[in-house]
Amino acid sequence: MAPYHRRVDILIPLYLALAAAWASATLWLAPDLSLIDAGLMAWALSLALALTLRRWDRRTAARRPPGDRSPGRFSSNSLLLVATAFLAVTVLAGAVHDYALYLRFWAVVRMGGDPWFVEHGYWGAYPPNAYGPLFNALAPLAAVNPLAPKLLFAAAYGAAAVALLKHLADGRRTSPLAVAGLMAWAWGPYAWVEVAIRGHFDVLVGLAAIAAVHARRKDRDLPCAVALAAGTLLKFFPIVLLPFLALDRGRLRVRLLATSAGLIALGLGLSWLVWGPSTFRPLGFAAGRSSSYLSIFRFLRGRYSPLRGPLPDPDLDRLAGPALALGLLGAWVWCRARHPEPESAAVLAALTTLLLSQNGLPQYQMVPLMLASYWVAQDWSRLRRRAALAAALLGYFGWISAFEVAYLLIGDGSTWLEDVVGLPTFALGCVLAAAVVRSEPAVRLTPR
Repeated sequence: MAPYHRRVDILIPLYLALAAAWASATLWLAPDLSLIDAGLMAWALSLALALTLRRWDRRTAARRPPGDRSPGRFSSNSLLLVATAFLAVTVLAGAVHDYALYLRFWAVVRMGGDPWFVEHGYWGAYPPNAYGPLFNALAPLAAVNPLAPKLLFAAAYGAAAVALLKHLADGRRTSPLAVAGLMAWAWGPYAWVEVAIRGHFDVLVGLAAIAAVHARRKDRDLPCAVALAAGTLLKFFPIVLLPFLALDRGRLRVRLLATSAGLIALGLGLSWLVWGPSTFRPLGFAAGRSSSYLSIFRFLRGRYSPLRGPLPDPDLDRLAGPALALGLLGAWVWCRARHPEPESAAVLAALTTLLLSQNGLPQYQMVPLMLASYWVAQDWSRLRRRAALAAALLGYFGWISAFEVAYLLIGDGSTWLEDVVGLPTFALGCVLAAAVVRSEPAVRLTPR
């Protein structure tokens, strides 16, 4: 049989021929110019992934003993196939759900308008989004092609998934069943719905959070601060990670805190100069809107709430802010006492935020999912023996994926679905938080 790198060399021309056939089919089936351009963009991104995988495999093959046929070697073909399908679905799904609103916001930005204009809708008078000013920087990309930002999100997720699987599979005697399980984890229904179909940009926020955690692991304060600021200025969620990543064996890394705060303030200040005080409208909107979907507070005010008997109107949304503050404080105090790794502390912070927030929109789950994946990849040798943690991770994120499928099939109008999903989400999330806490040793004596 031909050596592995020669088989890859044979695969690349075959892939190019198939990609050209796919682009031709796109031209025949959908002669709209913008869709053709988006299809060619997807083809180019897929080709770039194919060449990257080829280079990766050649480098890893050189370090393998002769005759080694571990699953890491043949997983590249599967990854390339799935990633190409992912990009194809991204194009074919078009601009749907929130992504159609993104295009509207970016059009306002390009015309010089206020991206946080006030309008009247479901939540009353409010800005149309709760995004940070860096989200507006994607507006020029949408002018190149309406689906270009969506392809960027899909390519970013695809690259992260490929890196995760190659990191875990290559160089290890991983069984085919384990490889299939990792593929299912990285390419589950959640990613297909949230990124390929609906085009949510939370994957960029997740990557910024991972970059911050990775830099913190390396004791590099400046890159960590830059990544945290970028994520926060995209969508304010990652700010909750800052006090957790600033902990170092019980002490605070003042440089990291000051640099992160300074960069965030600089970004908001520049946004103020461009768009004025409306820069801060998203903060009020995020804090004041009513609870939704996966939030426990949405369940508590729904028709199946146990409080509906004693209380005529069991709306506890006003308690979400204090509950979140207390929950994060408790998690931070635990981290200060137990000295967990930065990645597990970040997972705990993100999970606590979503469990105690009134915001139950499913796209926010992308950040803890990506952080958990990074944590498992970095600490695989220890965590792979933690059966309780594995079960909790699969239970929680498996439930989120099941909800995504139901949400996609039923649509936004199901009050029954919205009335019930907050309870199992909260219960499974609490189990996962407990598993994260129990996975850490008592006290770490060395700083990270």
